Amino acid sequence: MKRDLLTRALATFAAVALSMASAQAQLTTYEFSQRVGAYTELATDSALEAGAQPDDRVYNGIPIGFDFLFNGQRHRFISLNSNGFIAFGPTVSATGIGAAYLSNATGDGLALAGTGSNNVAAALNADLLAMPISRISLARLGQAPNRQLVLQWKDYSFFQTGQLGDSLNFQIRLHEGSNTIEYVYGRTGLRVTTGRNVQVGLRGTNANLVRARTAAAGQGWLNTLGSIVANSRVMLSRVMQPPVGLAFRFTPRPDLAVRRLRPFVLDACRPQPNQTLRLTVRNAGFIPVDTISGEVRLNGSRVDAQSFIVSPPLVAGDSIDLIFTQLLNLPAGNNDLVLVARAAQENPALSGNNDTLRQVSPNLPAIAALPYVEPFTSATTLPDGWVVQQLSGTAGWQMAGPNVAVGATTFGAPRIATRGATGALWLNSFPANARFSRSRAISPCFDLSAISGDTLILEASMMRTSNYASNVDSIRVEATTDGGITFRRIGTWSRYRAFPVATLWEPMQVNAVGLLGRPAVRFAFLGIAAGGDNLALDGLQLRTSSRPAALLPGSPVAWRAIPQPAHGLLRLEGLPPAWLGTPAQLIDAAGRLVATPALQPTLDLTGLAPGLYLLRAHGATLRLLVH
Repeated sequence: MKRDLLTRALATFAAVALSMASAQAQLTTYEFSQRVGAYTELATDSALEAGAQPDDRVYNGIPIGFDFLFNGQRHRFISLNSNGFIAFGPTVSATGIGAAYLSNATGDGLALAGTGSNNVAAALNADLLAMPISRISLARLGQAPNRQLVLQWKDYSFFQTGQLGDSLNFQIRLHEGSNTIEYVYGRTGLRVTTGRNVQVGLRGTNANLVRARTAAAGQGWLNTLGSIVANSRVMLSRVMQPPVGLAFRFTPRPDLAVRRLRPFVLDACRPQPNQTLRLTVRNAGFIPVDTISGEVRLNGSRVDAQSFIVSPPLVAGDSIDLIFTQLLNLPAGNNDLVLVARAAQENPALSGNNDTLRQVSPNLPAIAALPYVEPFTSATTLPDGWVVQQLSGTAGWQMAGPNVAVGATTFGAPRIATRGATGALWLNSFPANARFSRSRAISPCFDLSAISGDTLILEASMMRTSNYASNVDSIRVEATTDGGITFRRIGTWSRYRAFPVATLWEPMQVNAVGLLGRPAVRFAFLGIAAGGDNLALDGLQLRTSSRPAALLPGSPVAWRAIPQPAHGLLRLEGLPPAWLGTPAQLIDAAGRLVATPALQPTLDLTGLAPGLYLLRAHGATLRLLVH
């Protein structure tokens, strides 16, 4: 077992920003559990109120007696509302209707959904009333670091029952250390047959952040369901009531996020043997973590599993490097590398909080001969040597085809055919959870040290549709020469088309001559998808080309076609002499490459269908109209 090396380099303002951002999702880390045991009334307590009291009483600023973490924030005080709930902090809403319950007529609970306090724990929230025998009290039990604050409602009644009087008995218990919130229910006696809908659960920083309990029709308190809907309730009646000793527990669990693996799969064109793995893990929850288990699986087999002792504990927002002692050797070919990190304290069944990093890890020799052609023939599997690196969101590059829908999924209608009628590399950001995604498709490694030429051309057919027009959606063409540590932009491909169009493919290219002579080059295509578009690549090629000596980089080309519109023979005027005999591309309006004629002063267009065409050569484009 090897101890961690801490890499804490967060600035103060960054830590604050992390805390604010993560708090919006902290309630998702609470694990719910229940048990039925004994209900133990407080033997010695301090009364907050006893006997008949005015309605809707509040008790502000009650010291907890120890530090308690709720929803990512540290608290030393709670405040109590007599309507069956508490709020973390120095005050709680005193308003009944609209904050604690719906109306005097129904008395249904509203603490989780209403206009009152945030950061609420509701055990049995409804319109409650103190009777002459009623009592709200508290006690602090146990010794550090395992203390409890117990808040107890005894012989309380529903307001709507009036002086007939019910007998509602329950407790809210706050546990030091584990920061568990527990609701324990005692004897329930109801005078009338009419039940009440009570709220049970937690509310975060607003009514959109709720972890509530609800019950389906005919189901009782032993069969409640989790809900994130703020107005969820549980029926409390003579028929449906908690058994004596039922306890609901809300326990925050650790939440780890795997951030990075080093050495990354791109660190060398062909990974070296006996690699040491470093896995960067961040505490994405708010519970300190002192033990982390890590596991490495290679091509379906576990090759390493270790436990890492973290001292001092990893606190919220901090990151740590886990160093595996087992050296990794990747076999030749594409490899499936999986790394799992889990806090030792968390329930192993909670797979949602076991963060997993999975990636294709190629171990292939560098490509040293050009041209390189990748037609993306598979509709399911990335070509050998290709890697997808997800940077944000859920819309990641994937293989799909031969017909792919423009819309929510890769199935359905309308459909667009792939460029090569087989597969293509697609990025679909239509689903709501895929918007604003960034995903990088990375090519195999190229050894260009012995490649010569005047230009290095990287080209492909690109497709972009637009359900929701956005000038953000684009493919950024990049290159890395340092094993994926940095990526340098060498071009941007962006092409808007109206939706839907029968075929949307168009040739794109970028000159990467500055990379000639480099021994380890990978190209990358960063898909940036903001508004629900499809982006796709097909028919990729990397090749060298000889640039005519008479044409200087960036020089304007004043050429024209006569006559326009044309049919049959077309005369090119202003054609640079150095271009004569070199190949050009003739592209139709749908983006299809229809011919590659050699440039001459006269071109024969016989047999071309009428329409608009583009003639491209040496980075210049000429529009042709054929009738």
